[in-house]
Amino acid sequence: MSHVRAFTIRNYYTREIPIDDGVDGDAVGAEQTFPVRVRRFTVSQLQEFQRGFARVVSPTAERFIFRTSDSDEQALRADGRTYVVPQAEVERRRQVEMDEATSQAYEAASRADDDFMSSFCSQAIADHVWLPPGVTVTVIQDDDSEVEATDGPGLVLAFGGNLSMLVRLTRVIHEENTLSPEAKKALRSLSASTVSSPTPAGVAAAAGATPDATAADAGPLGSAASGAVSAVLAPSPSGSTER
Repeated sequence: MSHVRAFTIRNYYTREIPIDDGVDGDAVGAEQTFPVRVRRFTVSQLQEFQRGFARVVSPTAERFIFRTSDSDEQALRADGRTYVVPQAEVERRRQVEMDEATSQAYEAASRADDDFMSSFCSQAIADHVWLPPGVTVTVIQDDDSEVEATDGPGLVLAFGGNLSMLVRLTRVIHEENTLSPEAKKALRSLSASTVSSPTPAGVAAAAGATPDATAADAGPLGSAASGAVSAVLAPSPSGSTER
């Protein structure tokens, strides 16, 4: 009689998310994480999500800011992977070169990108992220009242004013539904690394501007708010369990 191996696959993935503030008296920036569950997409859900996520990663304002060819903007440092001219200087130069009409178009595109990013990320988190049973994220208001988040909409309310956290959670949705097990394992290995650590091969770059000095720069986001998004995430194992 042959042995049958049966596996159970959950309709969600689990991740540990670094929080953006210290708690219980810890200093700001102290290592704190909370678990979330991320929906395992159907094909149609993935297709719909990918269309919006593509704009989060590559905002329309990006086309206005670029490194010119055959110039000092292409020069690399001795390490062979960082630019001599930082991205902030490239952005300053392109803006100086813009005529009034182009500048207005750039600013309009930047504002539209910010509006889209905030709206798309908020909706994606509300629809596809929730907290495990028994887990809450408590937000202390400026009047010392407390608001507890237990689901996706609650997380949006908790982190709605922090675009970096919204993009971080949205990127988690993307990673869990698109990366291979090997790439997820590589991501997990970054959990003890610093924010400045390079992304391993096979792992998608974080949504938002590529750090100023990275030679693999695909172009900055068109807005200042979006450009601040570059945190490395700390994932936790998920997937199937054998029974």
